[in-house]
Amino acid sequence: MGSRIVGEYSGVALGLGGGYKWVTRSERFTLELNGGFGRNINPKEFQDDFIFRAGLSVGFRF
Repeated sequence: MGSRIVGEYSGVALGLGGGYKWVTRSERFTLELNGGFGRNINPKEFQDDFIFRAGLSVGFRF
């Protein structure tokens, strides 16, 4: 089965984001939460769309 490209576009969005990082006392493990939102400003047919993002990162320092 093949896939078919219906259309291609690129866009630009402006928005806000933030997050928080926790580090253990030994500074070996980290946990980070972040999120944000934005609004498309280009192309015209997508200008009323909002973009949301969220992330979770877990880290270990060697």
